[in-house]
Amino acid sequence: MLPFLARELECFECICRTVTELIDEHRNVKDWLNIPDIMFLRVEKNLQTVCSWAHSVKGLLESRFRMIDTCLSTVRNAALLYSTLGRCPNLTHQLSAVTGLKNDRAVSENTHHMARMADYSREENISMGNIARAAKLDSEAMKTIATMTMLYLPATFVAVSTVPTDHRPAQL
Repeated sequence: MLPFLARELECFECICRTVTELIDEHRNVKDWLNIPDIMFLRVEKNLQTVCSWAHSVKGLLESRFRMIDTCLSTVRNAALLYSTLGRCPNLTHQLSAVTGLKNDRAVSENTHHMARMADYSREENISMGNIARAAKLDSEAMKTIATMTMLYLPATFVAVSTVPTDHRPAQL
């Protein structure tokens, strides 16, 4: 039952993420399409209803997991007590297998979150690379402007400062 609940919880987490992303995309596409606002609002309301339903089912599954974890730890503690007293030595082995499933789920969640963090880091690295390329192009343009200024500014200064004072243009 525990692996089934874990798969079910993963499915509802996926549904929650998918519907949330769908709502965001729905809001972004609104400006591009020629559909009346009332239709968009109806679709958004339906998507939000599905999202809240999925979150409530996910919360229910998580509460079931917490309850099962509490029960397992209580039974495991009792089994350890009984096994130390010598009453039921096989119970500890069976319970360790069940708690192993719980540990596998924790490792699976950790792996999933680490993969998501790696994806976010990859996206951020791509963005930083784009920013670096843009900064390099900007730097090259600034060098060109500085070079042109260094070439023409002194000549302009000399040309303006050597104009004779008696050759001024006539006043109108």
